[in-house]
Amino acid sequence: MASSQAVLPGLINGAVSGFVATLPMTLAMLVLNRTLPPRESDTLPPVEITDNLIEKAPVPEASVSQKQLLGLSLVNHFAYGSTVGALMPAAAKAIPGMPVQKGIVYGLMVWSVSYLGLMPAMKLYPNAKDEPARMNTLMILAHVVWGGVAGSLFGRLEPKRG
Repeated sequence: MASSQAVLPGLINGAVSGFVATLPMTLAMLVLNRTLPPRESDTLPPVEITDNLIEKAPVPEASVSQKQLLGLSLVNHFAYGSTVGALMPAAAKAIPGMPVQKGIVYGLMVWSVSYLGLMPAMKLYPNAKDEPARMNTLMILAHVVWGGVAGSLFGRLEPKRG
């Protein structure tokens, strides 16, 4: 069993990598969303997920302005990016390839688990199978960006083991 001294730096490096990677991912989502037809460029998933979380919380919906919702969505998105980034060390061991490749595969795994399982199960976002193909493409590309950046950064932060 790995000691906490060996595990903790990996969790921290993964969380930092996931947090940092969420910025280019978010920018990619915003840019790609502008390429969608108006009827498909709905609210991006982090905003809708956060709005659904607020609806489930014991907070009157009227007390959250649109500006606050956008701010909370960013906090939520970066927190989720950090959390799944912290899990990256365990996955990275099982994924072959260079750090960027490992990160991209992991980013695609995060998309799959989140949008085909976790978010629909929690009733926070529709199943990706029910979403327009262009929105799924946007989100998959955004997760490729996240994974590539997170994997690259994680590879640089992790000490090389002989």
